[in-house]
Amino acid sequence: MSDRNHVLVIDDEPDTLDMLCTLLQTGGFTTAGVKDADAAVEQVRERVPDLFLIDYMMPEADGMTTLQRCRALPGAKSVRAVMLTSDSRVSTLERAISRGFDEYLCKPILDHDEFLLRLKGVMARVA
Repeated sequence: MSDRNHVLVIDDEPDTLDMLCTLLQTGGFTTAGVKDADAAVEQVRERVPDLFLIDYMMPEADGMTTLQRCRALPGAKSVRAVMLTSDSRVSTLERAISRGFDEYLCKPILDHDEFLLRLKGVMARVA
C-alpha cells in the first residue's frame, strides 16, 4: 500500500472504535481514532488524514456535521470520506452521498476482507 494510507476513524462507541482501528492496522493502514467531532477537528489540525471513516449516529454531532467541520479545515477539503452506520435506509444513503461522502458501509462489519478492499478502493479513486 502507498504512503497515503492514514485513516481518521470517528466513532462514539469505544469498543467499535478500537475494533475499527485494529482491523485497519491489520489491513496495512495507519490510524487515529477519536470519539466525536471536536476531537476529530483537533486531530485534523495535527495531521490531515487520507480518509475519514465516520459513524453516522453520534450524540453531539452526527457524521454529516462532523465531516463538514473536518473538511472546512486547511488541506482537508478533498479528503475522501466513508460513512459507517447501522442505518441502512436508502434515504440515509442518499443524504450521505449528497453531503459529500464517497461511500457508505453498514455495521456490523461481517466480512473484514471486503471492508478493507472497499476502503482501499475509495482511497484509490482520483479526485
